[in-house]
Amino acid sequence: MKQVGRTLRIWYVGGGTGGHIFPLFAVERQVRALCSARTISCTSLLITGVTERERSWASEYPITSYHIHGGKLRRYVSLRNITDLALIAAGMFESLLLFIFRRPDVIFSKGGYISVPPLILARLFAVRTVLHESDLTLGLANRICAPLADTLCLNNPYTIGTLSPSVQKKAVVTGLASRLEGEQQKPVDVFRRFSLDPAKPLVTVIGGSLGARRINELIPDLFEAMEGSVQIVHQSGKGQKGMCFPEDEGSLPSGYVRLPFLTEEYAGLLKASVCVISRAGASAIADYLAFQVPMLLIPLPLSASRGDQIKNADLYEKAGCALVFDNDTVSASTLAQAVGTLIENPAELQKMRESMKGLYRPNASNAIAQILVDGTGRSMVP
Repeated sequence: MKQVGRTLRIWYVGGGTGGHIFPLFAVERQVRALCSARTISCTSLLITGVTERERSWASEYPITSYHIHGGKLRRYVSLRNITDLALIAAGMFESLLLFIFRRPDVIFSKGGYISVPPLILARLFAVRTVLHESDLTLGLANRICAPLADTLCLNNPYTIGTLSPSVQKKAVVTGLASRLEGEQQKPVDVFRRFSLDPAKPLVTVIGGSLGARRINELIPDLFEAMEGSVQIVHQSGKGQKGMCFPEDEGSLPSGYVRLPFLTEEYAGLLKASVCVISRAGASAIADYLAFQVPMLLIPLPLSASRGDQIKNADLYEKAGCALVFDNDTVSASTLAQAVGTLIENPAELQKMRESMKGLYRPNASNAIAQILVDGTGRSMVP
């Protein structure tokens, strides 16, 4: 039944990493489609952090964005835990101004430290909030805000067992919205775009994120070890070129393509690749599941994370769709051997792809959009 004359104002909140921002775009697209079908007037506001990286990501999507300050609460002793209190206070003030002048009807948050001030104020202003957790356990921001939220969307049923009884009652398993939802049928022809050989195996390497330096460092030796048997398209990140190959683009070897970040060619690359080498962030894995691309995962170590990527990688390794390598011991030769073995065993590649089909939730963004628009969400716990 169509709801005529209704207006829905939604904030999409997340920041710090691409994993806290890119899924917001998929959900926002689905919300707009749902509202259009029901003749609901919908206005969207994206709230992220103030870094150049976050501003760049926000500028690539057609949505009004606002950038607030935020401070991280680190899990180790650091003077920045004290100085960042000023950034948290600034974020609270900036969020307060937004509530006064652009108060929403509902907030959808993907977590990250940027999300804490708006979600705390949402409770004070009696604004409905919907959180989403991508990983198997709640990140710090979601742990702080989950008791205040109305609904907690989860990527994996496993997470329910890690929640308190009161938070379990708010939980609903939706899966994780991939920014590539709907892109499977219209990928860019990457072989033509990058002048690559369609008869030779293609490997996509996803560096460029926070903490991906180790992956970038492995690529020159990996490419050399493969002895021309594969082609590599490598997302290296802005300012990271020198650690991969010499800065002079003209000196790059044939069959190797380096890009700071992947944009419209991303879906085409995943569709064309025999495998992907990457960290083990949940949002990236959702993209790989969408295209059933076998994964070679190098999760961030405990020294640089809370261990969420290690748990993610372990889950998908046990499911049979990923090979996992330790950050501190992995070598280019180890990766080269793994890639070569997969290429020589098409049956194993197909087995991994089949395993991925059962793990991908293709309607995650629609499930979340329904919750945002209708205000409903069935708890997985009675």
